[in-house]
Amino acid sequence: MSRVWGGWGRDGTAVALRALLERRDWRRLAELVEPLPPADVASVFADVPEVDWVFLYKVLPVDHGAEVFSYLHQQQRERLFGELTPQEREALLARLPADDLAFFIARLDAPERARSMQLLDKRRRAHVRRLLRHAPGTAGRLMTTEVIRLRRDRTVGEARRLIRDMAGRAETVETLAVSAADGAFAGLVTLEVLALEGDDTTLAALAALPPATVSADASCEEAARLLKHYDMLVLPVLDDNGRLLGLITSDDALDVMEALTTRSFHHFGGVWPAVASVRMADSVAMARSRVGVLLGCGLIGLAGAGLLAVALPYLQAFVYSLFLLPVILAVAGNVAIQTAALHLRTPVPAGARAWFAGLRQELAITVALGATLLGVVVPAAFWLGGSGLALLAGILVPLCAAAGGLVGAGAPLLLRRLGLDPAFAGTPMLTTLADVLALGLFLLALVGMSALGVG
Repeated sequence: MSRVWGGWGRDGTAVALRALLERRDWRRLAELVEPLPPADVASVFADVPEVDWVFLYKVLPVDHGAEVFSYLHQQQRERLFGELTPQEREALLARLPADDLAFFIARLDAPERARSMQLLDKRRRAHVRRLLRHAPGTAGRLMTTEVIRLRRDRTVGEARRLIRDMAGRAETVETLAVSAADGAFAGLVTLEVLALEGDDTTLAALAALPPATVSADASCEEAARLLKHYDMLVLPVLDDNGRLLGLITSDDALDVMEALTTRSFHHFGGVWPAVASVRMADSVAMARSRVGVLLGCGLIGLAGAGLLAVALPYLQAFVYSLFLLPVILAVAGNVAIQTAALHLRTPVPAGARAWFAGLRQELAITVALGATLLGVVVPAAFWLGGSGLALLAGILVPLCAAAGGLVGAGAPLLLRRLGLDPAFAGTPMLTTLADVLALGLFLLALVGMSALGVG
């Protein structure tokens, strides 16, 4: 089955692009990339050598190039931006949406940020400075301030004329923000509503308050959650006096959700801090993001090694029990992963009673899972080591499943209670903790069997 890529076969297009870049055939290169959507052209950058990025960018019309630039990863943006002339930089920055512009400039080093700010006109510079006053990761940093605004006493005809004048300068023309005489936010009017009304109708009769708004210091994740929950196209950001600061659009929310999903996926896999782009990250950064969790797992593993050293006499007395060790480690580790995956996005229970009720429920489920596994494990244990090993399996498999369930459910809930990403309770850490707990239960069972004289 062929892969479709924006109406083009990606592999074939990438090969053709590389060939045209190698031949420096700018005319045919422009003809090939100009019809492509900006997102697809941005994807091409990952398929061509970095030295050719600037050539690929320069064959695009300026407006198209700015749209493509918005879809690139930050590292790609910075490297491409560094290859442009001051005139090309100024033309690019003048065409970026205010929120994309602020996002890009905020991540430049201080000297480059100052030079880039000087390339902006007075109005754009003010927009960017307003956005940069807000902390990274907040709704204030995510919003766009380039919003079409009118007082509620203005008419539909005036609104239509303003939309025509602002088209191309405002990030969203589908929604008009309406304010009261004192500047307080009074609601939104969509382009669809304006199209159905007469020119003399006032906006006061049409403005509708949205089901939710956010403050500028709310998190991007909370803003994205509200947009999704209420199925909104835009989310107003208000100051403490109820005045509109800007709008967060649904495509902004999609970017946030994608970044959040990627970050949580990396955290769950034991990669911290998350890597924005594997292709763009250098080897040192990739190694640094993984070594911390591995060191933590190694230290926990040393605790397990200490348990083995202490219990060595019991292992020698019950050497047949080692047949069971891989089974209980697999049960504990895998139950922990399954449980954590279910609880990563579960809201924190309100109050200690609800907290413990959730853990009790998970404990009952995992014990039942362990008991189900006994139908396979106990007969196999009896065949391998007789009644003693079968008894040990019957005790340990449900207990280790319960231990894995408690680790898998408890760790995300605890991290969320502490205000941390629950995905930090990632696969390597979870499996290591669950394995050490299972090992401890295994050794306790051996001690108990020895004390009871069970052989």
